[in-house]
Amino acid sequence: MESMSRVPMLADRPTFAMNADTGDAAGFVPIGLAADAVAVRAGVARAELDAYGVRSQQRAAAAPAWESIVPVTGATGAVVDGDEGARPDTTIASLEQLAPLFADDPLWERVERRLGLTTGVDRGRHTVGTSPQLADGASALVLASEGWVAEHGRTPLARILGWAHAAVRSPGLEATIPASRKALAMARVEVSELDLVEVNESFAVTPILLQRELGVPWDIVNPNGGAIAVGHPLGASGGILIANALDQLRRRGGGRALVAIPAALGLASAVVIEVFA
Repeated sequence: MESMSRVPMLADRPTFAMNADTGDAAGFVPIGLAADAVAVRAGVARAELDAYGVRSQQRAAAAPAWESIVPVTGATGAVVDGDEGARPDTTIASLEQLAPLFADDPLWERVERRLGLTTGVDRGRHTVGTSPQLADGASALVLASEGWVAEHGRTPLARILGWAHAAVRSPGLEATIPASRKALAMARVEVSELDLVEVNESFAVTPILLQRELGVPWDIVNPNGGAIAVGHPLGASGGILIANALDQLRRRGGGRALVAIPAALGLASAVVIEVFA
């Protein structure tokens, strides 16, 4: 469960974020700045990021209702039964008017030094329209062994074929690429055998790079939109991604999905799941 409206990022004031010397030694930079730096290094232009932001909003607006969402009734009787963040009227023209979020961040020099980038060149790429929304949310999953399922006579929704964690030099959001490759190798599943890819939109550059490196068709990458449109309630996002993948594969009558999520400091995790026909 994550309530970012009440407990924002870094509310616990961790030393690596609050102390410049510790942060430099640990390679810490704000994750949005890391996203910009990765976009610069990979040659992902502002226009490509904006186009992805529009796609996420449009897909979220056109997506069918989530079967896995549990309605919540508040103390006043208000019922929350869907995501509230999507902006279906988003256009390229509207995103072009937005100012970069991180162009003036004082930690740019640290990032440029670590990554060998040219100092002061093209620092701002992501905007609020290509960044994950801050959101309140919760998710829950039940994992069980095949033995437990058989013993208790339960019917599983899916099975895990493979999983992996990976890290790249911080700052970096591209660790989803090696994590995904490792998970696919463990699952013995080829990219061409995937029916769906759900990757957390931890800034638009993340799915763009994963699609580019794996060569996955765009039509199976986040077909219902993602965190840019519906939010990224941090600790809840992994479960939300898997629930979304389960909904989609069940609707299609089964199949295989790759689910990947990056984290700060160059970390990422990925899992390959299969829903039974």
